[in-house]
Amino acid sequence: FAKEMKDMMRDRRTMISMIVIPALAIPLLIFVMTSFTASKINQAHEADKTIAITGIEPGSAIYRAIEETGVAIVLNDTLQSTPEIMVLDKKLDLSVVFTPDFEAGITDFLENDREAPPEVVLQYNESRLLSETTMRLVKKTLLEQREIRLEGFLTTRGLRADIMHPFNVWQTNVMPPEQQAGSELGRIIAYIVMILMLLVTKR
Repeated sequence: FAKEMKDMMRDRRTMISMIVIPALAIPLLIFVMTSFTASKINQAHEADKTIAITGIEPGSAIYRAIEETGVAIVLNDTLQSTPEIMVLDKKLDLSVVFTPDFEAGITDFLENDREAPPEVVLQYNESRLLSETTMRLVKKTLLEQREIRLEGFLTTRGLRADIMHPFNVWQTNVMPPEQQAGSELGRIIAYIVMILMLLVTKR
């Protein structure tokens, strides 16, 4: 063991691959990748977002709610192609398509005069972070509007708005802090081992 340790300490390449690279390069690489990803996400949130809306009038409550998110809504009359194609060509970040008679469909569904609720289709480009971010922003707004419509319907009929949530579900992490640190470390050990295997040189 002493002989092997002595030979290893004399081999500069082995020391670099076993100590220097794992101690410096791998944490630096993880930091750079994390910072780069966070920077791209922040840029996507702060960037101007352009969408097209089909199927509802500009004066409707849902249209105004989407507009209040800060996105730029392009009129369909000014589009050079279909919204779906323009999203694919990266000329639009999102296309929001409402089914015909959307507002009337909501009323009919709540009044039990329609079997299925009206639909909204969000057409986005998954290869673009900005497009996906825009989709999530608009989807969140639509879900909030859905809750508002439901609460209004229940209130007008003398029902409590929270009747749709008869119980709450909570989650709590029972793992101690030291085990959490070990879990986080365990996630990157496999990558470190793989890199070290690639760095091993035959003598």
